[in-house]
Amino acid sequence: MMAALLCSLLVASASFVQAEIPITRGSTLLAASAADRQPQTPEWIYTLNKGETFTDVATALLKDNISPARLLRHNGIASADSLEPGSKVRIPLDWLKRQPEPARVNAVTGQAYLVDGNQGTRRPVIRQMLIRVGDELITRTGTVNVELADGSHIRVAPDSRLIFNRMTQYGKAGMVDTRLRLNQGEIHTRVTPVIREGSRFEIETPSAVAAVRGTAFSIRTSPGETRLQVTEGEVAFGPPGQVRYIPAGYSASVDTAGRSPMTIRKLPPAPELNPLPETVTRLPAEL
Repeated sequence: MMAALLCSLLVASASFVQAEIPITRGSTLLAASAADRQPQTPEWIYTLNKGETFTDVATALLKDNISPARLLRHNGIASADSLEPGSKVRIPLDWLKRQPEPARVNAVTGQAYLVDGNQGTRRPVIRQMLIRVGDELITRTGTVNVELADGSHIRVAPDSRLIFNRMTQYGKAGMVDTRLRLNQGEIHTRVTPVIREGSRFEIETPSAVAAVRGTAFSIRTSPGETRLQVTEGEVAFGPPGQVRYIPAGYSASVDTAGRSPMTIRKLPPAPELNPLPETVTRLPAEL
């Protein structure tokens, strides 16, 4: 069976759990009922700021069909008047408002196309073009630089196919949920570190599993394997259930068919350039 490669951006305090958004347990200040705790669902802990009221926060963050009173019951709070600045409120992620956030093309060189996810039409990629959920970016001879709503950057190499499966922002919560699928080729990413609980960044390819936190890395997929190179931070990578943490300065590869174990290698050191003197008096000069 062909496995899927997931690249998940997790908050620094969260641990990797098979592409599930980390579950934050209730604050010790708030007692939830047994009905609220079963089954457990991903939650976000919101801390009330000075000048905020519980009702204002609930109205701004919750979906229209979720009332502030329901959120009070979920947290086992009898009255909103008992809350003070610094009080913590557990909000299930499913209750938060969600809105799609398009990505934007910052730069493009060479030949590249964007396939509309709804209509299937194909247009040449141009600078400042918006990329929406379901769209597919196809590079032929071109290279495309894309910026996501959270400030993360993706450089799509030539001869690549990248689908934008999900780009969601949770209302004013400051959290994002980005999921991409790299069917072919190579991308280089610089993921913005996110401190909000529940934020996620995933990339699927036909081979392995990975989790990322505020990291610079590249992934290349081909019919035979998926290869990862980490230049900053740390990436959890490997087939499902066999994840290894790959630190900066290392590469890892996974066989698509799963016939051989994951290979991890140290990247060669970057070449050192001899600085030129301020004044060159003899040619040729060597770098």
